[in-house]
Amino acid sequence: MRRRRVGGVFVLLILFVFQAPVRGGFEIRKSQLFLEDERFLIRGVVYGNTPIGARWSDGPELAGCLYARDFPLIAGMGANTLRTRAIVSPEDSVFRRSLADTRLYWLAGFPLDRFYDPERSLSPSTGLGRALRGQILDEFQAFVEGWREEERIIAFVFGDEVGRDYEEKFASSPTDFYSLLRDAAEVLIGAQGGTALLTTTVAGAFQIGDFTLGTDDLSQPGLAFWSVSGVGGGPLE
Repeated sequence: MRRRRVGGVFVLLILFVFQAPVRGGFEIRKSQLFLEDERFLIRGVVYGNTPIGARWSDGPELAGCLYARDFPLIAGMGANTLRTRAIVSPEDSVFRRSLADTRLYWLAGFPLDRFYDPERSLSPSTGLGRALRGQILDEFQAFVEGWREEERIIAFVFGDEVGRDYEEKFASSPTDFYSLLRDAAEVLIGAQGGTALLTTTVAGAFQIGDFTLGTDDLSQPGLAFWSVSGVGGGPLE
C-alpha cells in the first residue's frame, strides 16, 4: 500500500496485487481487486481510534466511542475503506455497526508489536521459535474465526512492516517472519475456508520477489497481494 497524508489521514493504494486461490465477496482477478464481479478501487485511510494525548496500543484498549464521530467523517471525505493497525475485538459490536452504517470496508490489521523481543526468534528450527510461532498463529486463528461472518472485510493484514529494522523486533533473520507469513495464510484458509484474503505490509517494493527472503510468489502461494508502505510525495519505484 502507498500512504499519502491527506487532510490528516493516510490514503491507501494497493500495489503489486497477485493471483491467489481464494473465493468469496472480494477476489483477485488478473492482478485486480473485484467485489461481486465489479472492479473495486480502494480509497482508504489508516485509522486509529486513539484519543488525543493517549499512546497508541496494538490491543483493544482504545476508544470505541470515537467510531460514531470518525467513520462518517471518513466516508464523507470520499473514502470507502479503512485499515486498522490495532486489533479490533470480534466482540466490538459498535465497530461492526459503524462499518455497516457508513458502508465502509475494512482491512483488518493483526499487528505483531506485542510479540517483539530482539532476544527471541521466530525460527522454526528451534523449540523456542516454534513455541512463539505457535502462540502467534493461535491468536491469529482466533482473530480470523471471530470475524468469520463479517462481510465488510477486504483482507486480513498480518504484521506491519515487520521486515523493517528486523533486528530491533526479533532475533535471527527476517526469513523467519516470511515463513511465518506463509503459515498464517494456511491458518486463514483453514479458518475461513478459502474465502478471505491475506496481505502484509512491507517498507518498500525491493522486499518483494526475493527468493532469499521468501517473498517470491512460489514461497507465498496463499498471499493475495503485497502492500507497500510509503509516506511522502513521489510515486514508489
